[in-house]
Amino acid sequence: MKLTRRQLAGVFAAAASPLGPGEAPETAERMYKSAVEDSGKNSTELRKFKIPIETEPAFAFKAQ
Repeated sequence: MKLTRRQLAGVFAAAASPLGPGEAPETAERMYKSAVEDSGKNSTELRKFKIPIETEPAFAFKAQ
């Protein structure tokens, strides 16, 4: 199956659409709650990784 770039972009746009057939758009409150939940899940997942302190860049803030 061959797709043109425009057809491929249309496929990705349709797949990325948050709405399914017949669904109403999300309210601001639902979007906020979803973002808070996602942020909490992401932070829990990131806490699982141990990163050595040598990985951190050295910061020196100096006024010029």
